[in-house]
Amino acid sequence: MYKKITPKVVSAYVECPRKAFQLMFADDKGIPNEYTQSLEEDTDKNRRNYIATLKDKYPIANPTVPHTAQEIQKKVFETPLETEDFLASADILTKVGDSTSLRKLNYSHSLVIGTHKINKQQKIQLAFIGHILSMYQKEKPMSGVMIAMDGKSHKVNLAPFYKEVDLILEVLKQWRISPKQAPSVILNKHCSCCLFQKQCEKIARDSDCLSLLGGIGKKEVTAVRLNIDQAQLV
Repeated sequence: MYKKITPKVVSAYVECPRKAFQLMFADDKGIPNEYTQSLEEDTDKNRRNYIATLKDKYPIANPTVPHTAQEIQKKVFETPLETEDFLASADILTKVGDSTSLRKLNYSHSLVIGTHKINKQQKIQLAFIGHILSMYQKEKPMSGVMIAMDGKSHKVNLAPFYKEVDLILEVLKQWRISPKQAPSVILNKHCSCCLFQKQCEKIARDSDCLSLLGGIGKKEVTAVRLNIDQAQLV
């Protein structure tokens, strides 16, 4: 059975392709550290509190995308979105416009986060959820909303992120069809808060990985390896 692609895997790919691969296929899901645990707790707390305030203002709806006109609600909370390939949840769906026709019905989506500032990975998650939502409705949402830790809403233009999401999904789908060996270890700035930090650092040390050197990224590692290969041919 194919593994469903989730927002966590898609955003992990932005940080490190190997991390995304490990989350999809590895039996060992890594070791949660203090930062990741705290972030998950803050996100859950912020989501509960924010949705609780909305439920005081709007009738509580079943957490599903409407299939009949009678099911249409202005707000829908914690909605599972699932297709053959993807699995996600929209924290909040808000009906766009006044249409009561399912054919013309569109929702915008909101994601509650556990940080005060919005980073690229979170925007990619929001765009990925928009990508799935477009399979339920006629239009792809061109914007979404982030709810930060202070409760403030931030509108995010998703158009610049959809192309990157599409490219990531092409890779992930190919992995799913014919999973190969995990991508090479390239240590980067995200390693310090990664579930797989100790694993990758050990592999890097054992293989004398060039990215152990500070400031050496994927492009630099590739360039150095190319120079070494050329030198060996001389």
